[in-house]
Amino acid sequence: VRIRPDAPLLAAVRGRVEFTQRGVQLVGTQARVLGGEATIDGGTQADGSLRFTAQGQAQADALRRTVELGLPARLATWMQGQAPYRLQLGFVKGHVEYALTSPLTGMAINLPAPLGKSAEQAMPLRVQASLQADSLAAGTGARDQLRVEIGPGVQALFVRDVDGEVPKVLRGAIGIQAALPAAVPGVQAQAEFAAIDLDAWRAAWARLAPEIGSGGEAGGGYMPQLINARAQQLVLGGRRLTALSLELTRSARGDEDLWRARITADQLRRHAQAGARLR
Repeated sequence: VRIRPDAPLLAAVRGRVEFTQRGVQLVGTQARVLGGEATIDGGTQADGSLRFTAQGQAQADALRRTVELGLPARLATWMQGQAPYRLQLGFVKGHVEYALTSPLTGMAINLPAPLGKSAEQAMPLRVQASLQADSLAAGTGARDQLRVEIGPGVQALFVRDVDGEVPKVLRGAIGIQAALPAAVPGVQAQAEFAAIDLDAWRAAWARLAPEIGSGGEAGGGYMPQLINARAQQLVLGGRRLTALSLELTRSARGDEDLWRARITADQLRRHAQAGARLR
């Protein structure tokens, strides 16, 4: 059973489905979804919207294949294993709202620190997409806010145009172990680290970029165009730098992303600038 084209497929559904003049209700329903068993309740609300709550176990490989979920499915590219989750899913005036939470215990993340983790470690995840009420008025384009929180140190906010088949980021901000900056067109990121291996992240970013999208409509625009970072210690080009300040700006040239860096550090007597293509 698929409730809507943009909802996950429910397999081996069993339970009670009640149809009334007001709509439909699922009561004590069980199904196989995202690679694991889940319990599902909910149905038509007083305002005419459809809202459901699901709890179960999700497998990373199944989440990767559930492309209708958008960004969460793309991020699962770097996950292995399975983890418990709670998903609240709503359909309002033809658009989707959802809130996904999970401790991510049992699921490994194959990224460098500070985002990488073993399957045994907990790293609370919350992904919430909420429609902006004022955007649902007649004659205006529908927009939502997508909020992402990973562990205690990573947060992101994206304001998206959701009128098209694929959501498009209008403004965005990312904070990594730093306060969340203002959401701006093109997306900006602020990061602070005690230590970070930029060589490892550069290799990971080359794989990450095609999945989360560059600035074009096809990618959705989740990648930041400006990154400001500070680190007490950083590895770059095999060199160890201390008291580092880094500004990265990105510009797209066809299928390539060109990054330009401005760097200051104890080992550099003055600002250093460089450009590199990541893919």
